[in-house]
Parts: sequence; C-alpha cells; structure tokens
Amino acid sequence: IALCAKFGIYPMQINFFVKYLLRDMQTKVFVQMPEEWKEFLPESLLQFIGRPLLLNKTLHGNNYSGRPLYQRQVQFLKEQGFMRSGIPGLWYMRGRQESLTKILQTFDTLLIAGTNELYLQEIMMNMRYEFHVEVKPMADWCLHTRIKQTETNGISLSQSRHVKAVVRKFLGSTHEECLPKEGKRYD
Repeated sequence: IALCAKFGIYPMQINFFVKYLLRDMQTKVFVQMPEEWKEFLPESLLQFIGRPLLLNKTLHGNNYSGRPLYQRQVQFLKEQGFMRSGIPGLWYMRGRQESLTKILQTFDTLLIAGTNELYLQEIMMNMRYEFHVEVKPMADWCLHTRIKQTETNGISLSQSRHVKAVVRKFLGSTHEECLPKEGKRYD
C-alpha cells in the first residue's frame, strides 16, 4: 500500500469467493451432517445423516479447503513471471521501462497494483480466464481493512469497523452503547 501511494497508483482487488468453493480436495476429508439438518434436507438425503461422507470439493471453513486454491494461485503467478519477495504473500515483477507490478496474496483475495496499465489489463484477463474471478478496479476492503483514496491521491487505511466489531464482541454490547464516548480511543 505504501508503494502504491509512492507511485500514485491505486490497487485493484481480485476476489475468489466462488472458485474457493469449487476446487477438488487434495486430501481425504470426511464430514458428517448433523441431526439438526433433518428438517432442511430433502427426503432423498436423510439416509446420509450421521454417516461419514467423503468431501470431494472444498468447503468454506474447512482447514484444508484453501490449500488447493493457494497452490494454483502460486503456480499461476510463477507462470506469469512473478517472484516472491521476502514478505509472505507479496509478489513482484519488474518489467520493461522500469515498470513494477506487485501482488498481495491472501486466501481468497489478491490486491494488485502496477505502473504499466496495459500489463495490468493483461494479467486481469489471464486471471479471469484461469479462475473466473471478480475484479474490482479499485480495492476497498481487504484483511479487515477499509482502503480509500484521499483527495490528494494518497491512500488511507482504516480498521475502525473491524475494531468496533471486536470491541462489541468482548464488551458484549452494541457499538451504539459502548463506542460513542470511547470511539476515538478505539479508532
């Protein structure tokens, strides 16, 4: 984000929400449908309640579900010519005419920014083809952080929404009750 502000560019955001749930499992994982689901399932599936079931596709929330997508992302980034930096999840590529492209890889989101607009569009096209992702031309929310561009083309980061949720969780009350007096302290 600091490099984006330095070069006067704004990061794009790539979301993998749907694809995250559609990857083949790389390991054997068994799941069991709970008894409480009986009222929601059709008659044909009731026989599977209480039985161990082999999970064939990744399932959001399962510890092993993110690994196949992450491994395919890594392979894709290497194929595109990106190199890992010393920071986990941060990739970079130096191009012609001193261009620079950076990608921050998280589980189901990538932030991407670069100084060569044509190359960024090519990467986006390749990503859409490979992963069928949602591309937002301007990143807005990543890793519990709100990202906004300021009037002077700077970039501001805010975790106040996340902090309010954490405070609400631990204080056991709504943010209207606990934050107005102490809001600045938490922000």
